[in-house]
Amino acid sequence: MYSGFSEEYLLDERTLEEVLFYYDDGIDFEFLKADILIAKLAEAITGRKIIKDKRFIDIGTKPDLKKFRQRYGNKIIKPKR
Repeated sequence: MYSGFSEEYLLDERTLEEVLFYYDDGIDFEFLKADILIAKLAEAITGRKIIKDKRFIDIGTKPDLKKFRQRYGNKIIKPKR
């Protein structure tokens, strides 16, 4: 759930906002995996195709910037290059 980071690393080296972002993103991913599993089991039991929603096909390779900005606003600022 921590995208390759240990809990100690996140708590010692990252800000609270980053830790909460990783945690929230991980929880969303776990819920998505559970939804996919339940849908696949329902397909196996009923023999009908259940998954028609695109969110099940694309697991989230593209970030949802609108949701991110609503949740965090200007707390996390992209550095200028």
